[in-house]
Amino acid sequence: MPRVAWGNSIFADDLRIEAANKVSLMGIYQIDMVVQNDFPITMAKVAIWVQYFEERDALSDDLKLSIWVPGKDDPFFFAELSRDELKVPPYPYDVPEAQRDRLMNVVLPVIFSPLVIPQPGFIRVEMQCGSLTTRIGRLMVRKARPDEAAQFSTFPSNASVPPPSQSPTAS
Repeated sequence: MPRVAWGNSIFADDLRIEAANKVSLMGIYQIDMVVQNDFPITMAKVAIWVQYFEERDALSDDLKLSIWVPGKDDPFFFAELSRDELKVPPYPYDVPEAQRDRLMNVVLPVIFSPLVIPQPGFIRVEMQCGSLTTRIGRLMVRKARPDEAAQFSTFPSNASVPPPSQSPTAS
């Protein structure tokens, strides 16, 4: 069966909706979220920018977004989305129909504050449409290894502020 649905999730410390149709993501995680404390941990805030795409007219059921934390059998977040919430991206200019995208999409900014993570493992994001499950993101959460512990220090223990004579001046 050809791929008719896909998506992605960007995990970050914070997400802000800005003016002029912009979004700012702060503290974007890459492969994993490395924490210094033992589990369970409580994160003050975790934001997920969820994007889901599907081919127009390929599916017809409503959507169900589920997000899991490691150590839990059931999703800790669940949202049902009507098919009407999927949109064909609007064009603010004239584009011939033959050149328009055949994609529909939905973007969901999701923020959890606080978020308790019971154990190491993956935070997972999935979208369900009828019998089709589309995995649209995961982030490994793990405790820092001993060689990574230094990244949690703001300054190395031998750091010192340079004397004013060595500080650059503003021009």
